[in-house]
Amino acid sequence: MSANSPTCSVMDISPSTPMNGSPSHEAMLCSPISPAPDCDSNLDYTVTAIDLYTLQGDITVPHHDDQFTAVALVEAGYLGNSPVQPSLAILLKTLDLLKTLHQPKPSFSFEAFKKVLCDLYQTPYQCQWQTTLADAFDVFLNIKHQVNEGIVQVLGRVTENWGVLNGCPSCTYGVKLQGERPIIFRILMLLDGNNWAKRVCNNFHQTGDRQVSLNDYWVDNPEVNKFKLNKICVTRIRLSRDHIPTRRQRCPSA
Repeated sequence: MSANSPTCSVMDISPSTPMNGSPSHEAMLCSPISPAPDCDSNLDYTVTAIDLYTLQGDITVPHHDDQFTAVALVEAGYLGNSPVQPSLAILLKTLDLLKTLHQPKPSFSFEAFKKVLCDLYQTPYQCQWQTTLADAFDVFLNIKHQVNEGIVQVLGRVTENWGVLNGCPSCTYGVKLQGERPIIFRILMLLDGNNWAKRVCNNFHQTGDRQVSLNDYWVDNPEVNKFKLNKICVTRIRLSRDHIPTRRQRCPSA
């Protein structure tokens, strides 16, 4: 390095050095004011990977000294098992495949997917992979939801019940062709009457599902129960107004 070449300022002793003499994390960052061309700011980070498509064991991703490791992994297409110093990274396409499997088969467990990965990698049973997959899958779904929310905001699809009102333009927009005959019903809907749920064995489903849906396709339970309570109140008001005796009033007292 020549005498006239700029140098990389590694630490600033006066403002950010603790009393014990060891520099803080902010002080060890390379100063962005006058970076040196020959100062290497790229750090390779090697971590164990789970890739269902290439079955690659270890990956090396470029990592800057002023960048979080989790961000570097996401830029490379992986999601780490920890925001700080992750020891395992899962390919985002692998998590997306798990999401696709869950849609037609919600009972497909993380343990089953973990066994598939162990068989493909030809490795012994990895107990810690199940927790890693479950945690990474939740983070993956949260990331997808945040991205979709940003897209919806940009496109202006933030009005109430936008999905229902714009699901079928030919039905909801009321656009008619020239010379089209009027129809009796504008929209035809079909429901299964909850008959499919009757065929599900509920011996092992003794607890309710506490998951909260993040999309607008499902109506929350409090919103549904509000109509139920309103119907009960309207019925009681009608009975009291018409003086219709209830079952308890019609039964003779003991």
